[in-house]
Amino acid sequence: MASVTLEATAPSWICTPMWRPPADRSPSWSARGAPSCSRDPGGSPSSACWRGAMSEFILRRGGSANASAARVALIAASLVFIGLLVQLAVTTTRSVDPHALVRRQIIYASLAGLVGLAAYGFGYRRAVAWSRPLLIGTWVLLGFLLIPGGAHIGGGSARWIELGTFGHLQPSEVAKVVLILFFSGFAIRKGRELADFRAGFLPAMSYLGITAGLVALEPDLGQTVFLAALSAAVLMINGLKVRHFLPVFALGVPVLFVAMSEKWAYIGKRVEGFLAGSHYQVEQGLHFFASGGVAGQQLGDGRAHLFVPEIRNDFALVAIGEHSGLIGCVIVVALFAALLHQGVRLALLARDRLGFSVAFGLALMIALQAAVNIAVVTSLIPPKGISLPFISFGGSSMLVNAVAIGLLASVADDARSPEEAMA
Repeated sequence: MASVTLEATAPSWICTPMWRPPADRSPSWSARGAPSCSRDPGGSPSSACWRGAMSEFILRRGGSANASAARVALIAASLVFIGLLVQLAVTTTRSVDPHALVRRQIIYASLAGLVGLAAYGFGYRRAVAWSRPLLIGTWVLLGFLLIPGGAHIGGGSARWIELGTFGHLQPSEVAKVVLILFFSGFAIRKGRELADFRAGFLPAMSYLGITAGLVALEPDLGQTVFLAALSAAVLMINGLKVRHFLPVFALGVPVLFVAMSEKWAYIGKRVEGFLAGSHYQVEQGLHFFASGGVAGQQLGDGRAHLFVPEIRNDFALVAIGEHSGLIGCVIVVALFAALLHQGVRLALLARDRLGFSVAFGLALMIALQAAVNIAVVTSLIPPKGISLPFISFGGSSMLVNAVAIGLLASVADDARSPEEAMA
């Protein structure tokens, strides 16, 4: 057990965390390297044993935490480069300035690199220490969207704040990282009380309810569900009981849908179209996936950008499938899987519970967003309006994900060695 004191700049509402590795992460190992595990009454190895074995497997391969942090940065840079190729591939020569959006994406990518380095230097501990004012600031931005004339309207929703020549800011993107930081600090403050319904669950749901409620009012059901799922995951890995969510979902979800039925009428149309298999974007996307075959078409020969709306944004994977085929899509999925793997590895190597929670939450955020986007494009779930991290066009998502990468890498600064973590 190690006592880790947060930096002196942390406000008093962040307590000093006391962290110990979970007991199920430290099974005894035999001379051959196999875990020696107890068995359940039924005779099968316990689930705790398998979780411990999985953690050991992840930690034994990959070197130091700094090596994992470098891999995370390299993977993110690779995804950004693929995104730039996508923007170039879907550029049409019919425009007055065909490469204007490509140049803008290069600017976003350059800014993202600087922002990521700044987040790395700032560190996850300071970020958690400032997460409460950041959360309040996020509420202000989300509330500004509800003011008539305060938001840029797109797709039937008020999701963006107009920033003139700088483009648009999407506050719900900012909310993702802020909630991870806030709930990680919240869990450390509460300690064992987090498992209590009154002391832990209800306060957590009040913060989440305000944030998700403001996003729902845009309306943006996809981001609302995403924020709720991501926050629930961060809280549950810190000890919040799953059973506490059941009455909230049973009572809250129907009430929310009834209250927002008029604003969410368009969502019903989307779901109806999905169930009927008649969503134009998805149909066209699947067609051009098939036209890409295994190896894809030559760069510049594609036609998907002429028929698939939002191919620069939410449906960027269609362009990858058309131009690089199945091979390109597999590479993209593998990169996101590798990013999740290295992020979880950093979480396991974290010096304290706070670092574990932040690293796990940020890695999950990027991987889950990619999984949802891919599921939409491949017609596994209804359209959600969630972009493909680092690849889709846009500044808000790019910059927020860069902050996530920088904070994730900062966990390596005071991380343990693999040998120490497995001790």
